[in-house]
Amino acid sequence: MGLFSAWADRARTVGSALLEVWRAELWSLRDDLALSGRRLRGGLILIGLAAGLVFWCLGLAVWVGVELLALRLERWQAGLVVLGVGSLVTAILAFVAIHRLRRIENPMEAVKRHGRDHAEWLQQSVVPGLLAEKSDPNEPPEDA
Repeated sequence: MGLFSAWADRARTVGSALLEVWRAELWSLRDDLALSGRRLRGGLILIGLAAGLVFWCLGLAVWVGVELLALRLERWQAGLVVLGVGSLVTAILAFVAIHRLRRIENPMEAVKRHGRDHAEWLQQSVVPGLLAEKSDPNEPPEDA
């Protein structure tokens, strides 16, 4: 019964260790998915800000800019200058928003990556240790 008891103790230890590893993996996956959610929210907020600025740029800035530039230029020239500045600001905001949205990781890819990392860790760290252990520590080495 001593051999079975030792084996059962090791099985319990390995089982509890695997449960602990899975819990840590789930927490890590949760953190990665939360990061992707925050990036998505930030990108959508920037897109909303860009859209709002486009509206107000075309409304208020065009009117004020054209009126101010009309003091020095023809009215149509003043309108083109203000339109160019508003378009430049809009393009910069859209570029930043698209760049942030491209950094979002697909949730399925995050799950697959965590699975691959866990399997690799298991193969490199745990399995060699299990194979190296003997069922009876008092047993002499095989090559002796």
